[in-house]
Amino acid sequence: MYKFYFIFFLLICVFSIFSFFVEPFNFLDVVSIPFMIMSLIGLFGYTYKRQFINKKFWKIYFFILIAFDISYFIASFLLKSKIHSDLNSPTAIFFILLISLPLYIAIFRYYRNFEKISDQENVSLKKSLKILIVITTILGGFILLGVLVNYYYNNKLTYVKSLYKKGLFIESYNKAQEFINDTSVEMGQYTLISDALYLQGKILVSKNKQDLAFKKFQKIWTYNSNFDALSTNNIVNDLLRKSRSNYFKKMK
Repeated sequence: MYKFYFIFFLLICVFSIFSFFVEPFNFLDVVSIPFMIMSLIGLFGYTYKRQFINKKFWKIYFFILIAFDISYFIASFLLKSKIHSDLNSPTAIFFILLISLPLYIAIFRYYRNFEKISDQENVSLKKSLKILIVITTILGGFILLGVLVNYYYNNKLTYVKSLYKKGLFIESYNKAQEFINDTSVEMGQYTLISDALYLQGKILVSKNKQDLAFKKFQKIWTYNSNFDALSTNNIVNDLLRKSRSNYFKKMK
């Protein structure tokens, strides 16, 4: 049974790494990476009856893991979309905790029954560190790639925003369109595309082209249903609300 869960958890780790390509990440995301790697190793050891490191390490890790996850969920809920918009409801947090429960049980049983694993299946600390380095290097490579992709796209969008701040609205609008055309939706750059569309919408509003702005704002919801923009312009906010409402009516 746990072999299936190990594969499932491995896929979760892969998708978590893929999120570095998709959206901006924060400090807690970076901190969660070592926990993800160590949980994967511990789960592998429990599932395939292999000793990694020692019992004392996994006992301490178990309690730290529980404390970190609870703190992360509480912070996500209290800060709403400041950390992750998909963790701002008790239902979402409960569902994730339910999925994580087998992992907690596995790590708990792993350290409790550590000595029962036969000596033939024991993996030395030196070999454990080698395995840890290999896994960290592989996952770290994907994470680094994700960071570089995000940095590249964010840099491009920052340049577009700088043109807007300088009052170069036509240049900013055209560069924003180039950014939208060049940015890969398949790679999941929904938030960045939404930002570019929002910028175009604001420029169109300033040119009294509300109809065109409405279409730009409506496109935002096709890419990012969690988009949340604050504007001092009442017309922009009104168009955003109407476009959002209109989009979700069509979805229904």
